Amino acid sequence: MSTLPRNLYTAAQVRELDRRTIEDRGVPGYELMTRAGAFAAQAIARRWPGRPLLVVCGAGNNAGDGYVVAARCLVAGGRAEVVALVDPTKLKGDAATAWQDYLAAGGVVTPWSGELRPEPGAVIVDALLGTGLDRPVEGRYRAAIEALNRHPAPLLAVDVPSGLHADTGAILGVAAQAACTLTFIGRKRGLYTGAGGQYAGSVEFADLAVPPDIYATQRAAVELVARPPLEQLLAPRRRDAHKGDFGHLLVVGGNAGMCGAARLAAEAAARCGGGLVSVDEIHDYRMRIGGKVKAEQIRATGADIVIAPCANCKKQLKELVDYYELPCRVVGLHDLVLRAIDIPGGRSARERRRVQLPKQRRRGAVRRGLSPRRVGRAQQRTAHAV
Repeated sequence: MSTLPRNLYTAAQVRELDRRTIEDRGVPGYELMTRAGAFAAQAIARRWPGRPLLVVCGAGNNAGDGYVVAARCLVAGGRAEVVALVDPTKLKGDAATAWQDYLAAGGVVTPWSGELRPEPGAVIVDALLGTGLDRPVEGRYRAAIEALNRHPAPLLAVDVPSGLHADTGAILGVAAQAACTLTFIGRKRGLYTGAGGQYAGSVEFADLAVPPDIYATQRAAVELVARPPLEQLLAPRRRDAHKGDFGHLLVVGGNAGMCGAARLAAEAAARCGGGLVSVDEIHDYRMRIGGKVKAEQIRATGADIVIAPCANCKKQLKELVDYYELPCRVVGLHDLVLRAIDIPGGRSARERRRVQLPKQRRRGAVRRGLSPRRVGRAQQRTAHAV
């Protein structure tokens, strides 16, 4: 089994990788299919050694993979049976070749009868629908997937669970609930997004010996972030550490009745290791942001980082910080979502911190149409960020 790469591809990108491997490098399509089948047979033997197989096949290359898996099992001395929703005589290309090789290995194909009757202890292989599915599953295929889900036998999916959208992880009417999914050439986005994590089970990947430079032709817009690198960003802290030891972060924003963005930014900062976090909730923000009074207020906090909840606030704050040469960085809330910033020391996500808030300016709020009761409720909502 290949080391899992981080790149996640769309189904169209994987088809392009497959095409380039066949056309540019001269690797026959059936060779890739037999590599996939061999990988699947090895995974089954490792997970469920000695157990018979019931392979449920549809049409196309996904069915071809299923026939290869069944043939490999028979050649190795195991027991395998294929249930076909599509008459195999109608298969074309590599899938037809895979069916003929299965018959040559002594295999038998049973037409779909509306229910599954595998041998006791059997493992079921889902080779019904592949990555090309883009519409809701109906008719015989829907009935077959529902039968797969009703049966207590463990289910192994080839490439993607039938009924799962390979790009989005959406369930197209109904999807097979797999215990394990074996995916080939490129890791599909849908196995890790939407309902994919629930329906794919554990995912194993094989690149089928596709040359590395072939992957360079397809830019993966999505990467799967592994957990260890994220944990390494959270440096351990002394048990007697104080929040003041890890910098001071100031969130500026939250005009009258608009405290939500500032509260979210402050809570996120407290959770990810901002140390001392303060929120400056200001009315008449546009009028005061360019003044010397505001610059002195920021300077007095001693903040290392100032978070602006919106793009307009960030621009004005940046101008203010530069003009008065304040010793702090201005970071937009959107920037924090897109990339991590270097907050000294890090912090554990389990730790909790109370966010310090300045007193609400009640008079200014009342002049702007907020009743004292609404101001009080706003204070309660923003008084703590946990």
